[in-house]
Amino acid sequence: MLRNPQAMDSARRQVMFALNDYLAGIALDQLSNQAAVGGISFSTGANNGLMVNANGYTQHLPALFSDLLQGYFSYTPTEEQLEQAKSWYAQMMDSAEKGKAYDSGDYADPDGLAGAVLPARSAPGAAALHYP
Repeated sequence: MLRNPQAMDSARRQVMFALNDYLAGIALDQLSNQAAVGGISFSTGANNGLMVNANGYTQHLPALFSDLLQGYFSYTPTEEQLEQAKSWYAQMMDSAEKGKAYDSGDYADPDGLAGAVLPARSAPGAAALHYP
């Protein structure tokens, strides 16, 4: 675990972490597939910084972990991948807002649902979705 107390201390940093983690996941797809063939799985997530988990029973686990960290911090996303990440994040925000509307009973009222979803798009953290 690579702890950094500032990693999640603002909406902007949370959005940037989510986008970076998504893009790194795309970059590490090939490594993930190779690892799965060897019976190893890994995942990344947030916990006051980057949390990396690798599981499996093989002598190659240390090398995989090293490749995973190197790949996570050294990838260069394409413009298409950046657009894909922004679209993914917008969908996640929409799903979260729709879930809140559903939980509060607003799902029966189209105006209530729209009211729950539309303000999220203009929220201060949403501006972080427009990075080039």
